[in-house]
Amino acid sequence: MRWLRDGATLCPKMTLAPAAGLVAVLGSVVYMVALAPVSGVYGGRDPDEVIAHIRARWRGYVISQVLFAAGALITALGMALLAVHLADANGPLLPAAGAIAMLLGGAMWAVLSYDRTLNFERFFREYGRFPISAWAWLVLTGIGLVIYGFLLPGSDYPDWIAPVTWLLVALQVGGAIFFPKQVPPQIYYAATLLIGIVAFVAPTSVGNI
Repeated sequence: MRWLRDGATLCPKMTLAPAAGLVAVLGSVVYMVALAPVSGVYGGRDPDEVIAHIRARWRGYVISQVLFAAGALITALGMALLAVHLADANGPLLPAAGAIAMLLGGAMWAVLSYDRTLNFERFFREYGRFPISAWAWLVLTGIGLVIYGFLLPGSDYPDWIAPVTWLLVALQVGGAIFFPKQVPPQIYYAATLLIGIVAFVAPTSVGNI
């Protein structure tokens, strides 16, 4: 991951951790606002009503899926950059595992967004029975966030970030299993938003560039 660290010279006034945090915050916000163009689509309404709503607001629906995919991928990139910083205090293996899990999870959500665009009728008629890409996103992103929960306190970040991150992961996973139509996927991105803010504003003596 040295090439990522060397790339920080392009922004000499900002160390890698704040830059990574800023990217994670940006991605998390993009993901969270992705619902805005199609409010009322999700939540277990009658499939025929939802499909008719999407057809009436097709452009907004497509924009929403693009924002969902972009938000997931940008967030994963920010978290991967943060892993480069965390490797200085934790060794390379665990940060690399966390980064790979987040990147793969983001890619799985992009696949899901693509599928929801091309096959939206099937998706909403089977709403609550998630496709493989959704479960892969849930598992991979959850594993990644759990790993970051272990890594951050060891790099001079606040100790409370770990239990808060793990709580949000538990809420997201539990909601997906027991309340798949009611619990939004934005819970994971509340965790990445929080981590991004902490990485951006919290001083740390570990791994400064």
